[in-house]
Amino acid sequence: SVTKKCDEVVDCLDNSDECNDGCGKEIISGYFFKIISWMLGILAVTLNVHVVVQNIRTLGGCKSTVALNNKILIIMISLGDFLVGLYLVLVSIADAVYGASYCKSQPDWLTDVKCSSLGVMSTIGSQVSLFSMTIISIIRRHAVAARKMPVPVSKNDKYKGLGLAFLIVAVSVIIAVLPLVNEFEDFFVNAMKYDQKIRLFIGLPDKDVHFNVLEGYYGRIREKKTTLNWSLINNMVDEMFTNQYGNLGRKKVHFYGNDGVCLFKYFVNKTDPQRSYV
Repeated sequence: SVTKKCDEVVDCLDNSDECNDGCGKEIISGYFFKIISWMLGILAVTLNVHVVVQNIRTLGGCKSTVALNNKILIIMISLGDFLVGLYLVLVSIADAVYGASYCKSQPDWLTDVKCSSLGVMSTIGSQVSLFSMTIISIIRRHAVAARKMPVPVSKNDKYKGLGLAFLIVAVSVIIAVLPLVNEFEDFFVNAMKYDQKIRLFIGLPDKDVHFNVLEGYYGRIREKKTTLNWSLINNMVDEMFTNQYGNLGRKKVHFYGNDGVCLFKYFVNKTDPQRSYV
């Protein structure tokens, strides 16, 4: 049907209703954004590597604890920005590889571990930079307010500085990886992808689509749509199709599969399962 073309709902097995001359998709849309992504990514990677190397070389020459902590945090900020730059380069490479064929390959890309890995990388980089900038601002504010003579660097100060860096990285990694943990899938799994032979689940069906299909198969089910969890959904789908089709080819559309660039979704809708987390 012409009216069902380009409505962002997949109705055809080959995605032809959403991937045609009238409406195609690429990971990065528009030449301007493609160029900007390449430029910023390459600059961020090269310049931040230089900053990290230079600051590591001069780290031992710090004469006060404030200077030492500042230098460690500057290194952390540069590492975070390096990861974001590397993310931009890698997502630009993915965009070049897929090109115009991305539209039909979108379900495979959004459920691929590469997409999730890019999302984790960009989130870790952003969080490391954010935490480091916040802490360095607090340290400088405290130093200005105290107006004390610089305190010489001790061995314990070096351990504290390294411990602070480790803590920043650890918290950032936890925030980035938590959405991929199976135990939290009801908060962070947006949809599922199935083998094309499962024609009742074309495209990337979310919980609502699953609920409607399952209710049509089982009749009225006791669980409310809002309380139906993925584990129960998967068991019911297995019961429906496994005997007939065998392997269902099921894959999860994780938190980072919101769109082709695989970014952490900071601004969520009321209906998103991540509403209680972000």
